[in-house]
Amino acid sequence: MALDIRLACLRDAIRKNWADLETQEVNGTLVVRLKKGVAVIEPQKEREPRKRNRQAELSAPE
Repeated sequence: MALDIRLACLRDAIRKNWADLETQEVNGTLVVRLKKGVAVIEPQKEREPRKRNRQAELSAPE
């Protein structure tokens, strides 16, 4: 779950302004961070698909 949120934040940061990010290699792993002083971006919640109104489907004439 935490990894999903971090990836969502990174995706949003890349879309808004790539220059706000800095990269560094740590122990052979690429680390991407927001630069100091850059506002933290809250991840956007993905919209859930609308649930169909089952009662309306049952009462609708065919």
